[in-house]
Amino acid sequence: AVDRGLTDNQSFRSVRFVAKEIEVDNIYLTEADLQGLESVELFRTKHFEAVRDSFLLGVYTGLRYSDFSELEPTDFQTYDGVFMVRKRMKKTGRVIAAPINDKALAILQRHNMRPPNISNQVLNRYIKQVAQLAGINEMVKIEQVRGRERKVVILPKWKLVSTHTARRTFATLGYLRAIRSGRDYEPIMDILGHKSRVTFLKYIKVS
Repeated sequence: AVDRGLTDNQSFRSVRFVAKEIEVDNIYLTEADLQGLESVELFRTKHFEAVRDSFLLGVYTGLRYSDFSELEPTDFQTYDGVFMVRKRMKKTGRVIAAPINDKALAILQRHNMRPPNISNQVLNRYIKQVAQLAGINEMVKIEQVRGRERKVVILPKWKLVSTHTARRTFATLGYLRAIRSGRDYEPIMDILGHKSRVTFLKYIKVS
């Protein structure tokens, strides 16, 4: 507003003006949750199968919906014998390169090397139903913030699953797998586009 000449109010420059940072409760899928989602019988319902494929593509690649939903055959290349995706991220403009595992490749091959054509809103709506069918029923306590009000609610986990859950699942399970095997988790940070370990650990909420 100041830059556009809409106001001459300079109060925001005061050292006493502090933007409060609020931590948001987010979930990720456990290994058991993920296995349930991968194996649940969807009774050959093509729409639900496409929803699951799209969500799992996010889990396997770690890409945001805005990035994995627009993958094209030209985004894939083989480097030193490793099949990889190379793409410029919409949100940050940074180019990332990440290996494509066999499960992600199988999904892509089923859809002619493109993700299923599902909007973010539709995916968010139906992935909850798929998660419920997969038995992701653990009760989860989360804190919701609406304006100045904080409220603690307890909900079945499937109700909290969204497209962003896929990316958090990739990050958290990737971190835990690396720690268990004694490997560095920095490659997970690189794929996510996180520059510092502090930011990464805050993102996955694992101490």
